Parts: sequence; structure tokens; C-alpha cells
Amino acid sequence: MKLKLLLMLSLFVSADLFAVITKWQDVEIMNGRVIVDVSIAGVPAKALLDTGATGMSISPSFLEENGIPFIKGPEYISVGAHGRTRSYLIKRVDVTIFGSQFPLKNVRAFTSNRKYQMLIGLPFLKMMVVQIDYPNKRVRFLSRDSIDLKGHANVDIKHGNEESKLVTSVELEDGEKFDLLFDTGSTAGLVIDHHIAQKRGWLEKYHVGEGSLHGVAN
Repeated sequence: MKLKLLLMLSLFVSADLFAVITKWQDVEIMNGRVIVDVSIAGVPAKALLDTGATGMSISPSFLEENGIPFIKGPEYISVGAHGRTRSYLIKRVDVTIFGSQFPLKNVRAFTSNRKYQMLIGLPFLKMMVVQIDYPNKRVRFLSRDSIDLKGHANVDIKHGNEESKLVTSVELEDGEKFDLLFDTGSTAGLVIDHHIAQKRGWLEKYHVGEGSLHGVAN
């Protein structure tokens, strides 16, 4: 089933968390990433809105530095756009997000870069409609019945092979279409498979350089 994206960015999702429409809240825009204020066990922190994340993640180093007790759960392997990472689960921690408190269980541990200490992934964002105003650096949240997305949307968004992934279809100059992962946690811009570029002669046509890509949790 196709979903709709309302720019300046709205994620159409499946359940109501807010009664109508919240007030706009200021956010930080850092290299295109959206950073919001949260609190973890009562301690102020920063969180990244990340549609490419398949769950919620918290920095264990932040918990340790602030004396917040936590219990380690089982280990897991996360598969992302830039490879695999091994980590563990945090059994429970209370967080306040957008003014509401949530007791999170089995939260993934990730290595923080100190710009943010928490990742808010797609499963949480699917609880509401999230409207991000990039130019004015603000965000608000809407219930599904408060806006006609079909009447406003100008970009098609759908679930990929997994319900935890969002993809958008693009069309190349030769008319061929393919899906791209829609990931607000990435600062890499447009990333395509090497074989697609090679097939179309882009490696010879355009300047080519070398570099490396890392995911948020890598």
C-alpha cells in the first residue's frame, strides 16, 4: 500500500498519538538531520529523528555518565544501509519525547557522537503524522484525521520489502524507475548502487572520487 509524503516533510503513519495538532517546536538541523530535545530518565538530551532506523536506540555511555542505572539485555546484529553492527539491548529506560513520557523496553544501544544521545526510529514515528519544516527549523505532530494528506501530498512513499523501511520511487533520465530508501538519518545525499552507475556510463561521464560511508549506529 502506498503512503503519501507531505513536504515540508510529513510522514503519513498508522495511529493517533495526539488529539489534533500540536504547536510547532523548534529543532536543530545538523547537516540535514533533525535533532529534537528529549529527556532520558529526567536528564536533558538530544535525539535524532531517523526514518532509516528500525527501532529506538540510546547511548549507554550517556546513561553511565549521568548515573542512570540500566540492565544489559541480549546482543543483536543490526543490518543497515552501510553494513552490519553488533550491539546489545537495554532492558528498560524512561524517556520523555515531545512532552509525553514513555517507558521504553529493549532499547538498542548505540555509540553516540555526542551531538545526540538517542535515535527515534520509524516504529515510533509511525504512531503519528510528523511535519518537519526544514527552512524554519521546527516540527509539529498531527493526528491522521486532522489533515487531508491525499489532497496535499506531492511525493509517493511506500513500505519496502520490510515494514520497517520507507522507500520512494525515482525515475532516471532514460525512463527507468527504481526505489530509494528514504532515510532522514543519513547525510550522504543520494546513494546508488555502483552497478547502476557503471551500467549508465556515469563513472566515465562524471568526476569520480573515493570515500567511505558510515551509518548512524556504526
